[in-house]
Amino acid sequence: MKQYPSVLYLFHENPLRYYCGNRLRAYSLLNYFKSRNIIVDFVSEVNNDRGNPWTFEEQEQFKNAHLCRNFFLLNDRFSTKPSKKNIVNYLFKYKIPKLLRQRKQKRHTQETLPNWVSCDIQQQFDQILRTNKYDYIIISYAHFGKLIDNNPYLKKTVTTILDTHDFLTAQSKEQRKFVLGSFLQEEIRRLDLFKQVWTLSLEESYIFQQFSKRRIHLMPPVFFLHHLNGDQKEYSKRYDIIYVASDNPHNVDAVRWFLDKVYPKIPKEVNFCFIGAINKKIDAYDNIEQIMQVDDLTPYYRASKIAICPMLSGTGIKIKVLESLSYGLPVVANIRGNDGLISKVTNGVQVTDDPILFAEKIIRLLGNDAYYKEECTVALNFYNQWYSNEQFKSKLDDIFVVRQSL
Repeated sequence: MKQYPSVLYLFHENPLRYYCGNRLRAYSLLNYFKSRNIIVDFVSEVNNDRGNPWTFEEQEQFKNAHLCRNFFLLNDRFSTKPSKKNIVNYLFKYKIPKLLRQRKQKRHTQETLPNWVSCDIQQQFDQILRTNKYDYIIISYAHFGKLIDNNPYLKKTVTTILDTHDFLTAQSKEQRKFVLGSFLQEEIRRLDLFKQVWTLSLEESYIFQQFSKRRIHLMPPVFFLHHLNGDQKEYSKRYDIIYVASDNPHNVDAVRWFLDKVYPKIPKEVNFCFIGAINKKIDAYDNIEQIMQVDDLTPYYRASKIAICPMLSGTGIKIKVLESLSYGLPVVANIRGNDGLISKVTNGVQVTDDPILFAEKIIRLLGNDAYYKEECTVALNFYNQWYSNEQFKSKLDDIFVVRQSL
């Protein structure tokens, strides 16, 4: 009987909330494993200081999705803050022990990048390794690198893979005590704990290849969802422009730049659709429909003519750009919106940091039908050439050695 590979996959959030780029990647990986009959045990955190806890309803929904064999939720006892109504319990069972632990960790480590592995998380992860055998262990984010650092429960035959998601040194440069050399050195050290390293963007792949001893795989994002690929049907375009963004600091600076410097130069009859938590950071506008959250972006992309990605800072590939291209939508972006793409030209993304040119590019796309259709074709062709589901599956098939079973 054919033996399929077994995988332990750690991702700290709920992949079914795939309206965010990193979760969409996790969801796509789980769907790939299912399509290839790869045995998967999925590990996440029930709660953490970074927010996005798993609700009981979400846990049940994930189990019913049948995307894995076993579903493990790690729980840090200090991640859930008890009520202050019982002040004695709060101080002696939570606050004081947590401060002591943080002080001990700070005293015994020289790490510069954040470490998301507590003693509780490590012990629970080790228990999974003690009781189960895996061919591959995939961990998302170098923040969790400590999980396998000198871990006595790792078998030598296990292939460990770090899915980086981001270039953490660049993400940390605004920290008060940031030192480029020590931050980069620590990030490379964590990469070298693994046998393989996955990156999303071309630039990150190049940087890591210069310093890491490990094999670096460029593993771009892909979307195992419904798209316009090959669909020639005409859809009603309710929106001229779509913008999808969370409320992280990079997006907040970007949308303020756009609304202050570009928006006044665009005709008032042009209508927008803003989707995501970024709406919490802006005022109401007559021609901007603001939607906080949707379960499926497909109807909104199909109802839009073009997308924008005003990004002044940040690192790595922009999922919102790739997602727009996958629907055949031309994108107008700042130079940071073009980061990470395999090709910087003839890719469906029109780039400028000049607010006047930014507005002019939008107006031309909306006002010149022949030019617009040409750019739609360029966007979709670029996506299909480099980022299609088939490309993604082929890369993973080579890593997990499943071709002979297809």
